[in-house]
Amino acid sequence: MNYNKLHVIQLLMLALNVAGVLFYAVLIYVTTIKICDHYTAREFIEKVNALPRNPFDLLVLTAVLLVCFILSFCVREYLAPTNDKLGVLTLFFDMAVSIAIVYLLDFNYNGILLLVSANIIAFTREKSRKYYLIILIIATLLPTNYELVAVKQNLFNIENYIQYYDCEIQQYLLVATNLITSLNIIMFIVYCVYVIKERTEVIDEINSLYQKLYKANEELNDANTRLQEYAFITEKAGETKERNRLAREIHDSLGHTLTGISAAIDACITTVVQQPEETKERLEAIAGITRQGLEEVRRSVHELKPNPTESVNLEYALTKMISNINAMTNTKVNFKSSVGKLRLVDDEENTIYRVVQESITNAIRHGKASMIWVTINQTETDIFITVKDNGTGTKKINKGFGLTHITERVQMLNGTVSFNGENGFLVKARIPIRWGENYD
Repeated sequence: MNYNKLHVIQLLMLALNVAGVLFYAVLIYVTTIKICDHYTAREFIEKVNALPRNPFDLLVLTAVLLVCFILSFCVREYLAPTNDKLGVLTLFFDMAVSIAIVYLLDFNYNGILLLVSANIIAFTREKSRKYYLIILIIATLLPTNYELVAVKQNLFNIENYIQYYDCEIQQYLLVATNLITSLNIIMFIVYCVYVIKERTEVIDEINSLYQKLYKANEELNDANTRLQEYAFITEKAGETKERNRLAREIHDSLGHTLTGISAAIDACITTVVQQPEETKERLEAIAGITRQGLEEVRRSVHELKPNPTESVNLEYALTKMISNINAMTNTKVNFKSSVGKLRLVDDEENTIYRVVQESITNAIRHGKASMIWVTINQTETDIFITVKDNGTGTKKINKGFGLTHITERVQMLNGTVSFNGENGFLVKARIPIRWGENYD
């Protein structure tokens, strides 16, 4: 709202100064013509200290300069309001034009410099520049004051032209000159008051936003602290629950198994010499119980870290995952594997599965890929995984959680992995094979 008022005041000051400058120029021109028509030039010349330039040329030049001033104002305020460089150039141009007008009028009117000052104030937003602005305004207004300049130079005085007329007309002309000067000063003061008010409102708004931001930050810190406490408590509760479960598992399965084994071995020790056949049967029973206990331990460990390839072969697990992606997304994933039903160690299968899964996820989420090619090849010693997409790619690869996760998994198996984002995105991994057994 203040901006609109400031702009209105600028326009009023522009109109007032155009009228004021033309008033002085027309007054000089019309008065000069009357003096010539009434043949009173000698009497007029004897009363004045100096004469202006050719009155007609003065009027024309002043009008041209005013047109230039108005055009500069329109360019800055309407045609290129956001162009700072052009704004600075037009302000310097305004300053030069206004000084030229003041000079043409022999410093009888310098109110147009207040308009230039108002335009500079409106344009200048940075606090550091305002000090230079104040110095510039003072340095411009003081040397253009008629009373100061007239001490050193012979200048014509507009009052001499006013005094040429009779008393009644003189009164009107003096009222007009004083009114132009006074209104210009009043509007400049009002303009400065509104500028100060606008800056104050902006500062108050910034302070209000800062207080809100500070309060929100405190609330966020409090919430974060509570969340960390809750996470810690939840984690401890989960650990306690898991410890209790494992304790029960060990007590119920492994403890029972080891107790039976221990008792059976003690019995074997007493019968191994006298009853070898019976001892052999007991040892076979012990072996069965041992295998059963081992399976119980494996089951408990597997429950801690689920493996998507646990109950099916690797190729089937990958095919199922890729089929789900093809069915649920617009991305087409092509899968080709020469691994077959090779039975790898669990961590190898899990790593291959996770590398492919994470690579496809990154291609869809970050690369916006529409096509993905997954290839798994096998040699006698290694498994080679290649995941290529047609996504956006990237020249500079910043390893986030996903790529770091892939790297860590592969390196844990003494493998290698590389990434290339120049044409889409390419993931190449090599995993050494420790060899397992074939599926039935």
